[in-house]
Amino acid sequence: MLLTMNGFLNSIKKLHPEEVITIEEEVNPASFEVTATLKHLEMAQKYPLVYFNKPLNLKGEASQFPLVTNIFANRERCAFTMGVDTGQCKLP
Repeated sequence: MLLTMNGFLNSIKKLHPEEVITIEEEVNPASFEVTATLKHLEMAQKYPLVYFNKPLNLKGEASQFPLVTNIFANRERCAFTMGVDTGQCKLP
């Protein structure tokens, strides 16, 4: 199963909504706001895919592109991304 990025995001939101967090607020990656968000999640031992809807670009202006992080944060999501049965992704 070959997916585009949009196809992957739509699939994971539909099939595994508990693994996706969407941030609607404006964030500035250059000021480490994205890094801080991920660090807070990590400290809570949570590793969701995080979709930042309104990141700023390096000029501090609204980016025309969203920002997606933690796509490969766990083995199950890696398997899902590659179309592999998630039961096969465990270590021996």
